[in-house]
Amino acid sequence: MYQKKRRTTTAFVVIILSGLLIGTVGFLNKGEIMNYSFSLQKGITKLRATSQENEQLKAVATATAIQNIKLIQLEFENKQLNKAVNAKKNLPQTYSYSIARIINQETPDTIQIDLGSLDGITKDLPVISLDQYFVGIVTKTTKHTATIQLINTREFLMSKGITVTARGKNLFGIFEYDISGNQSYINRIPSNAPLKVNDIIETAGGDASKYPKGLKIGRVTQIESGVVGLTKQATVDIQPFPGNSELFVFVVRDPSLD
Repeated sequence: MYQKKRRTTTAFVVIILSGLLIGTVGFLNKGEIMNYSFSLQKGITKLRATSQENEQLKAVATATAIQNIKLIQLEFENKQLNKAVNAKKNLPQTYSYSIARIINQETPDTIQIDLGSLDGITKDLPVISLDQYFVGIVTKTTKHTATIQLINTREFLMSKGITVTARGKNLFGIFEYDISGNQSYINRIPSNAPLKVNDIIETAGGDASKYPKGLKIGRVTQIESGVVGLTKQATVDIQPFPGNSELFVFVVRDPSLD
């Protein structure tokens, strides 16, 4: 009887100790879990803050890069504008000139400038580059813009012959476009005309298109005899326009043609 009671007491103690041990272990595990959960939450919060900080830094870096690009563009435009102002001082005083900014290239054959009818821009006015090359004519205007058809294009040269001459020489020819050869040339030059390679070709003035005299077009690159040998034909190199650095042009007005 005593042994049975002892065994019962022992079993009861074991049960109590087991319960206490399980409870202790459970408490410790719960504490560890709470600590882990707190650390995890803290880590997530820190990670989120770091992510937000990185996003802010990226935004600042992007804004700074954009500002730097704008600054570089502004400096470049200012340099080009100063170049235009200085170039204007060296232009022949026979004509009047308006500095116009190229807004965009509408098509491969046309560009758009920021001057229009309210600025006195009218159809058929010639346009020259800062290097004083004849680059196009005004074909259309709005109040604040104008479309310029470039002369170094097949469409222009096939539809508008230009009477030209060689600078400093008494000779005349017609500036045209050869479809088969895909090049611009001067036709009907007298066979005895003193034309040479590298001569500067410019408008002769007085032709039906009313282009002012002395607008530089290009240089002679090759001279050949005409079809029947009574005239010569000269190939003329026209520089592509606009180039990557072309931001401004001059619109030319000849007061004598107004």
